[in-house]
Order: sequence, then structure tokens, then C-alpha cells
Amino acid sequence: MSAFDVIDEVRLSSNASDVTFSSIPATYRDLCIMASVRDTGNSSSLLHLFLKINNTGTGSYPHGFFKFDGGADGTGGPPYGNSDYAEIGVVASNGDTTGSFAATYLYIYDYTNTSSKKHWQSWSGHHKAVNSGTNEMTYMGWGQYGQTGAVSTIKLYSESGSNSLMSGTYVTLYGVND
Repeated sequence: MSAFDVIDEVRLSSNASDVTFSSIPATYRDLCIMASVRDTGNSSSLLHLFLKINNTGTGSYPHGFFKFDGGADGTGGPPYGNSDYAEIGVVASNGDTTGSFAATYLYIYDYTNTSSKKHWQSWSGHHKAVNSGTNEMTYMGWGQYGQTGAVSTIKLYSESGSNSLMSGTYVTLYGVND
């Protein structure tokens, strides 16, 4: 067992509403996800990537974020709120530069500990050309899964609702030990 072991990886060969990892083994200390994502929507603005753990909603995700958006002042910050999902990064849209994907890194600490809530951090970024201009997004998020149960299922999806993650989206789940 190395420091980072691949538990599972998904490369979408067709569009999908989400990427879900289920039956996550309880054999590691932490979890890490590396994702390269694009959405089927034709938005002219950056979309966001969301996280749900163990299919739990109902205010289970107090979180905050800081994002720098194309020269504008940063927005967000603690606390963003306590919602039914966690915002963890950005997603490239189909209205974006052809073939571009947004990168996201998510780290979940002590995911099997059943006596504490699970804390996470994420980093994400993307650069796209929009109407002969640019729109860059650098994103850092943090928060917790407000339940004490071990993490056994992770779902990632885009905010665009009826649209879906685009073919070519690639997500890898790692187990992390010392």
C-alpha cells in the first residue's frame, strides 16, 4: 500500500448526471479526489461542482469558499452557509473553449471515524475564453460533512440541473495513508 492508492476511476464515455463512488472501502485514513470536469450546458459563465456524501442532504454541509473571478474581487468566505450539498469547485461548460475541462482537487480527512464530523478542503481552477474576453476562476473551499457516519458514497455533480457532466469528464478516487 502506497501513500496514495487508486480506489476507483471514472472516465465518462457518454454524458451522465453525476459521478458516484459507492462501497468505498474503510481501509484508508483519508480520501482524495482529482477531477477534470466539463458540463453539457452552454453557459457563458463558470458553473460549480457539487459534492454529496452518503446521499445525505438536509443541511449537512456547512462550508465556505474563496474565489477569484477574472479580475473581480474575491467572493464567498466563511460561512457560505449550511446547505443540502457542498460547493467544491468549478466546472467548464460546453459554451466554453472547445475541449477545455476544469480541474478540481478534493481532500476528505479521517473519513472512517464515526465519532467526528468529516472535514474537507478543495482547490479548483479554470480559464476560458468568452466572447473574445477571458474568465478565470481560482477557487478554494472548505467545510464539513455534518454527520458522524463513515463516508461510503461520494457523488459529484454540476449545478446546471437538467444538464449533465460531459463525455470525457475524468474523476479518480484515491485512498490515502501515511
